[in-house]
Parts: sequence; C-alpha cells; structure tokens
Amino acid sequence: MENPSHRFVSVHVTTDNDPIIARTDDEQASWLLEHLPRLRPALLVLLAFMAFGSACRYGLLHGWDDTIYVTNNVSRLSFSVSNIGYWLTHDCASCYLPLTMFSYMFDYAVWELNAVGYHLQNLVWHCVAVLALYGCFRTLRMNSWVALFCAAMFAVHPQRVESVVWISERKDVMCAAFYALAALVYLRDRARNRYPWRAIPLFLCALLSKSMAVTLPAVLVVYEVARAARVEPMRLLRNLWCYALLAVACVPVAVHFQSVPGDATTRAHQLFTAFHNLWWYALKTFVPAALRPIHPRLEVHAVLVLALIAASVLTLVTSVYLFRAQREIFLRVVAPCLTAYALALAPVSGIVPLGFTDFSDRYSYIPSAFLWMLVGLGITALLHQPSTAAKISRLRGFLAFVACVAVLASALHTTAYATAWRDIHTLHATSCAVKPANVFSLGQLGDIELENGEFMRVGAIGQRLLRADRTWMTSEARERAQNKGRYLVGIAAHSAGDTTAALEHLEPIIPLLDTTIFHIPTNNVAVWGVLADCYLRTGQMDKALAAYDSIVQRVPTGDYQAPFYRGVKAQVLDQPAEALRYFRQAASLRPDIPLIQINIQRCQAALANRPREKPNAP
Repeated sequence: MENPSHRFVSVHVTTDNDPIIARTDDEQASWLLEHLPRLRPALLVLLAFMAFGSACRYGLLHGWDDTIYVTNNVSRLSFSVSNIGYWLTHDCASCYLPLTMFSYMFDYAVWELNAVGYHLQNLVWHCVAVLALYGCFRTLRMNSWVALFCAAMFAVHPQRVESVVWISERKDVMCAAFYALAALVYLRDRARNRYPWRAIPLFLCALLSKSMAVTLPAVLVVYEVARAARVEPMRLLRNLWCYALLAVACVPVAVHFQSVPGDATTRAHQLFTAFHNLWWYALKTFVPAALRPIHPRLEVHAVLVLALIAASVLTLVTSVYLFRAQREIFLRVVAPCLTAYALALAPVSGIVPLGFTDFSDRYSYIPSAFLWMLVGLGITALLHQPSTAAKISRLRGFLAFVACVAVLASALHTTAYATAWRDIHTLHATSCAVKPANVFSLGQLGDIELENGEFMRVGAIGQRLLRADRTWMTSEARERAQNKGRYLVGIAAHSAGDTTAALEHLEPIIPLLDTTIFHIPTNNVAVWGVLADCYLRTGQMDKALAAYDSIVQRVPTGDYQAPFYRGVKAQVLDQPAEALRYFRQAASLRPDIPLIQINIQRCQAALANRPREKPNAP
C-alpha cells in the first residue's frame, strides 16, 4: 500500500540515487559519498558560524532594545522563583515571551553582562533552526544536495542578520528553532502514520518564545491537504485540534500584552502595506539588495502600484500555466508552499501597525523558509522528470559551482552587513545613509550625534526632518517629525552662536516639551537650559529666570540638577553666596561633574573680589 506521505512530491529520493552525483570507482570518492550525508549538518553549522561568528565580538546595543531586555533588566534576570513567576505573568517590551526571558536569565547567570555569551546563544538557536529546517526538507523527500543548498542559503542569508546578531531578537531564533523542530517531528510522525503528539510540547515552546508561532497549525493543515488523496475534515480535526487550541489560547494573551507605538497612518496604507510585503519579502529572499537595519515607511507611488499589479498578473499567468502543464507539481508543491509562506507572514505582514516601520528583515525569518522549500521541492520534482533530469545531469558540475558561489557570496554579504549592528550609532547611521530614511531612525541618530557633540550633523539631520513629507504621513505624524527637526536645528543653531535661529526653532515647541512628541522623551532640561541662555543673550531676563524655574520643577527629587540650576539662577541674579550654597549641594550629589566645581570656583572668586560692606558708624 502506498505511503500517503509520498504524495507531497511525486518520487521518494534517497542519497544513493541522487541524479546530480556521478558515481565513481575511485576509493576516495566512494568514502566521501558514503560519509558526506553525516557531514552535511556539520557543514551547515560551519557555514552559519562563518557568516555570523564575527558578530560575537559586538557589545550590547545600549539605547536600543538590548537595554530593555538585558542592561536595565538585571534585577529580573537572576534565577529565582519570583522572577520565573514574573515572566510567566508579565511581558517584556509589550511581548509575552517567558521562554525567551528564561534564556536571558541563563546568559546572565553565566556571563553577567558580557555580550559574547548572548551572541553565542543567538547563534546556537539559529543553527538549531537551520538543522531542523534541513530535516524538514529531507523528510519531505527533497533531493539531499538540493536540501543542503536551500538550508545553507537560509542559514547564511543577509536577511537573517537582524534576528541572529541583534541580542534583543533572541525571540526570533528561538521561536523559529522550536517551530521547525515541531514541524519536523510532526512530519516524521505523520510519515509513520503515528499521532503527532510529540510535536505539541515543541509547538508550545515556540509560542512561549514568540507569539508569531501561532501560524503553525494553519501551515500543518496545508501540509495535510497537500499530502492527502482527498480531504477528510474529521481526520484533520483529530490530528490538529490540540495545536489549534494552543494557537487560539495564545491570541488573547498576545493581544493583551501588545502595545506597539508607531507613526500614525491610515488604514488604507496598512492594507496596501500588507499586500506590498508579500512581494517585498519574497523579492529580498532571492535578491537581498538595499538591506538596512531600519527600513523607511512604505512610500506609495504610481511606479510601485504598477509594479505590484504587474507582479500579480505575472504570478497569476504563471500559476495557470503550471496548473495546466504540471498539475501535480502545482497542487503538491507550488500552491502549498506559497500558501504556507503567506500564512506564516500574516502576523507581521503589516496589516496591523508594526511600530515605526512597515517591514523589517527579521520578519522574514520563518516565512522565507517556505520559499526555500518551494525552490527545493520544485527542483526535486524536475529532477525526476526524464526530459529535465537529463539536461540537469549534463550541467551538474556547473550547477554545483553556481550553488557554491551563491552560498559563499551570501555568507560574505551577511558578514559585511552584520557590521551595521556593532553599535547603536553605526546602526542608525547605516539606516539613514540612504534617502529616504526612516523618520524615527533619523530622530534617534540626531539624539546620538547631539550627545556626541557633532552639532553640524545634528543640524543637517534636523533639516531632513523639517523637510519630511511622506505619502504615508498623517498631519499628526508630519507635525511630529517637523517638531523633532525644529528641536535639533535649534540646538545646533545655539551651539553655533546663532541665538536668533535657535529661538526661532525652539520657541514653537515649548508647549510640547512635556510630551513624547519626538518619539522618545526629549531631554527637556537641556532644551530649557538652551532657551534660558538664548534669553539671557537677548536681554530677556524674565524669560530666562522662568526657564530656570521650569527646569527645577521638572527634575526629580534628589537629582543634582535641581540645586545646580537654582545656583545658576542665583548667579544670574548676582547672588554669589546663594549660588555657592546651591552648587555645593549639587556637588554633594554628583562630585564627578567638572562643571559644578567650575561654578563653585567662580562663586568663590566673585565673593573674594566683592568689597566687604563697612560697618555703620555708631
């Protein structure tokens, strides 16, 4: 009786009858052919470490999500019953991922805040995902050499950089690893006509790593439909009810914790984004050009609309042709793989806001696996058609050379692209180097350059934000970007001594300084300090004193800045004794700040040079 698992592709393929390999009597070649299947997993791991190993020397991305997950979270990363209970009942950065947080707890216990261990664990999980995916390819009867090529391309693809190199994206690689392991165990159990209960704990682990795994039951339904001679709903329900129940239970939990900040945009834009992203992620899988850590929001224009229409028509025509010419391949390979790709992408397609961007490389991690599955199974099917197998066999040497070049080129591209993630400044500078830049990333880069004292760059970035006028923007989003631009240009103008320009840009945003209008809370103390200095330069004493009062009102209790700016105000009012008292209070709180000591010396000099009042005559 025919094993129904063989219906997914037309022919069962083993290593011994791979048509690409020419058998030889040479003893060395025979040994290689005999042992190479055992070396393939090791080769995949080696390739992954070649592509990503250099990233292990990068530090934690301070100022990015690594701060949220690790650096400022150490009190919750020590192993304890209370912390384990905390992560089972709380989110991190609006995501429910207790298993991922437990992995950070392991890293912190072993490495504390040494980033090497965190990067290494990310890479290990990526290798697990790659090996499990290779196992899935082989279980689906993919040609062994083709499976090796497709798994290798997935392993070293530049789109994997964000998920593997960024410590905060541990959830991607962990979820994908458990997702692929669950699929592998399920496929093997179903191939043996066993009830697939062993994959259930793995699926639960995937859900607890990242809720994106919720798509696995739908993907398994596609597999069951593709492998069956006829669809039996009750059999589907019996095999998958537990998976579906876990997925349904995960949805309200994810929604409860989800809170994604983002630039305001329209619902129509989100729907168009979801349609665009189906093509964008597929295109970047096979043509990984123009990648950057943070992509800009989607710009809708006529050329893009026409390109998407043309791609849709071409796909439809190709599908109809394949259905007529190769119905078995279309129904058993093409349609299932494309459907699985679309299902896996659905949660991150952009139909719901994704934050400050419409698409990111990391969202392709799981969906792209189905595109490589399509490539591998399609080639395997062609290898077992006499008309095409003979042609491919004649070109096997050339094809093997092209495959090796493609894998190595992709690995080199990945290694080079990973350098963009070595620190927060390089990340945003890389993202903003190409126009148009992501508006949020521009604002972040402006803050970093401001902290570094690069005021010319700050002014240039501010001007780019002032000119921000994108098709996706609502009036609120446009005003927010322009206000951030005014802030940066105003600070840069003040540093250049242009008081008029500084006031021109900073005064309009005074009512907004207590909001998060600039995406992240602005350093209001610095802004009020700049305003006070500008007012003093222009002789507006009352406004300057009011600015100092605003600073004192906004700094938290116990912050050195409260007595410091009281001292500055006293200096302005020519009260050196009062100023000295306040500066000494500030020095007791922060003795490491040179500016405080400088002001203490100035007050002491002013008091020493001030003539003493003569006593009144009796």
